[in-house]
Amino acid sequence: MPAEYPRAIVKRIVERGLATGEISGEDRAYLVNVLASRSGLAPQEAERRVDLSAERLREDQAKAKETAETARKTGILLAFLSAATMLIGAAAAWYGATLGGRHRDENVGVAAFSRFQLEV
Repeated sequence: MPAEYPRAIVKRIVERGLATGEISGEDRAYLVNVLASRSGLAPQEAERRVDLSAERLREDQAKAKETAETARKTGILLAFLSAATMLIGAAAAWYGATLGGRHRDENVGVAAFSRFQLEV
């Protein structure tokens, strides 16, 4: 059996474990056998290391879910604030357009709204 074959299987098992958060009993037994045979560890020590790695996978998945939830909440808040800002900008643009139209059509003075007074 080529040396790369067990590595590919172990990689798929770990990837599936990362995706689901669990390693099945059959996959766990395979990982213990591969670790014990490749590293020369006692089966009990290999089993302990696989269990430790499985626990780390569960912790990492829980941490990833928590991070994703925080990002989702932050995204919702930013979307709301962006919409509110655009609404305020639209209201300001509408008011400015109305004021400019009145100035053009009715020659209503708008100098009172400006910081700079033009003297003619």
